[in-house]
Amino acid sequence: MSETSCGQCQTPISAGEPSMQTDAGVLCMPCYDALRAEVQRQIEALSSNINYPLALAGNAAGAAVGAGIYAASVALSGWDIALVAIAIPWLGVRAQAMLIGPKRSQALQVMTIAISLGFFAVSRVLTAWMVFNDMAVEQGLEEIPLALLPLASIDLLFAIAQPLDLLWVGIVAYEAWRLSKPYQIR
Repeated sequence: MSETSCGQCQTPISAGEPSMQTDAGVLCMPCYDALRAEVQRQIEALSSNINYPLALAGNAAGAAVGAGIYAASVALSGWDIALVAIAIPWLGVRAQAMLIGPKRSQALQVMTIAISLGFFAVSRVLTAWMVFNDMAVEQGLEEIPLALLPLASIDLLFAIAQPLDLLWVGIVAYEAWRLSKPYQIR
């Protein structure tokens, strides 16, 4: 009979006895349950005492920078590489974590998705405005002044809307969801 001992408490574990293989070696079930409970407690600590106004401010600031990077990439390259829009949720979550720490909750997840999609829409309006004004200049038409951008935003979005845009919206929403997903233990 092969017998091993628990990597934590050194209690002998016989071949038929329940145990768990972990990175720390084989653990007896009481030690494994204690380790799992401690990890769960630490995860729950990440989801408590969340300063939501500060989280909102950090997420919005980071997402605004990400939206600016996306719009600047269009302005500088002349190409609408919407995959750059992943910077919106990525920077939003990073800025949020700088302000409130590595907190995770479903409320933060929903907030991150909403902020990311809002800033993605704003950046799409800006990129559409830049593309439209470039085409207007080439064709000798009048440009849309920046002051009229809020009034023209819906028209601009519909003018450039392509079926592929739904893919970009989905990617941004998925990344926002994934990056701010609450920790779970199985």
